[in-house]
Amino acid sequence: MTADPRDLPDTAELRRRGSLKWTAMPDADIAAWVAESDLGIAPAITAAVCDAVGAGLLGYMPPAVRRQLGEACAGWQLDRYGWQVDPARVHPVGDVREALRITIDQFSRPGSPVILPTPAYMPFVTAPGVWGREVIQVPMLTGSAAGGRAALDLDGIDRAFRAGGHLLVLVNPHNPTGRVLERDELLAVADVVERNGGRVFSDEIHAPLVHPGAHHIPYASLSDATAAHTVTATSASKAWNIPGLKCAQVVLSNAADAAAWARADILLTEGASTIGAVANSAAYTEAGPWLAEALGYLDGNRHALRPVARAGTPFLPRSRHGRLHRCMIGPAGHDRSPPTPRRTHAYRSPRAATPSWTTCGRRWSKASTTPARRSRACSRRSRVPDSTRTPGPPSRTRWLARRTPSGGPVPRSRTRPTPRDPPRTRRSPRHGPVSKRPGRRCRTPQPRPKGPCVGRWTRSASRSTTSPPRSTAREQAGH
Repeated sequence: MTADPRDLPDTAELRRRGSLKWTAMPDADIAAWVAESDLGIAPAITAAVCDAVGAGLLGYMPPAVRRQLGEACAGWQLDRYGWQVDPARVHPVGDVREALRITIDQFSRPGSPVILPTPAYMPFVTAPGVWGREVIQVPMLTGSAAGGRAALDLDGIDRAFRAGGHLLVLVNPHNPTGRVLERDELLAVADVVERNGGRVFSDEIHAPLVHPGAHHIPYASLSDATAAHTVTATSASKAWNIPGLKCAQVVLSNAADAAAWARADILLTEGASTIGAVANSAAYTEAGPWLAEALGYLDGNRHALRPVARAGTPFLPRSRHGRLHRCMIGPAGHDRSPPTPRRTHAYRSPRAATPSWTTCGRRWSKASTTPARRSRACSRRSRVPDSTRTPGPPSRTRWLARRTPSGGPVPRSRTRPTPRDPPRTRRSPRHGPVSKRPGRRCRTPQPRPKGPCVGRWTRSASRSTTSPPRSTAREQAGH
């Protein structure tokens, strides 16, 4: 891994590697649609995987590998978060989504709805329906109602429990907002769950990626009550970028759940791979220094965005309450309805030393326009001084104001009209000024209408009110 963003591979090299992130959308300039990292793999993990493959460790998971994984995960939980976990209660599964399916099937009331605070990881929204369970979505609080940050709606969660829900999906650190819930927030959730006799599936897969200034607290470690009603899922796949090796861990924190798991252990753990378990063990025990370097790099990126956010750029979030590595770039605080199709707006790249413009397309994506369209957007604004470029609101397209160095408006050119100028006209000997917009001719002979000509040149609607408008003439012509 490198410490300077300029040393990272370019897009051509990233596509050459063949990852899903960079090859599924080959025309995108920015690949930010799936949680894969571009920072490479920790050398300790690479060495462990190569040693396992060289030793022929490609069969079913042996007890020694599983035991090593339990000890490594339990050691990480103790060292990082102070949570004492029994290694025998750490069970390998394919991924966190599979852990959710097992929890719904094994540890929630049959047929009961699943309670999900939203926004959420999309498979958590759709998968329970495939598994035969209803999802009760509880939108998170934002704005002044939540102290300027995204927060759980405890009253809404309580209503969802009273409506029949039994399992709450608690994602902490939260995906996609990046919030790391504090102790008092987690205790308030625990009170609601205990009052309604519910269960909690705690997805803590992003816990290793918390930035300085925040501290992750495992939900099950809060009290004996939370340990009794919680199933925790975690993995090294996000922090160390190894999701393709298919191994996550389910941590059981009470004896009843451990006994229920033991009755179907072989069926529940068959999705985890042996190489994935080896890689996760190496990440927890040997790749901590690499992760610290990665977090330092990501934290530098986070600080680089703050001056732009303070400057009021509408496409950057202004809140600093999110302490995860994620950064949602979008028109926060503005109308989020999609703009008119095929229209874009330009804003100045904050890190560019020379005039450099990026074209933002629909809603959240900066990669929905072609290079040719971006080039045209840049060339239109190339004569405008950098200090006077001001972006319009993100809800619709607006041309940037043009100013002279003294502050006055730039006179409009008579030879190159701006988008607000009327079309240039020429004189017709018979009909006066006409518009340079070619009319449409009929493919088959039609009766010629009375009035103005409907051939190649049509009359300007701005000069005469006695002749019918162009649309009427075309209707008379049989279009």
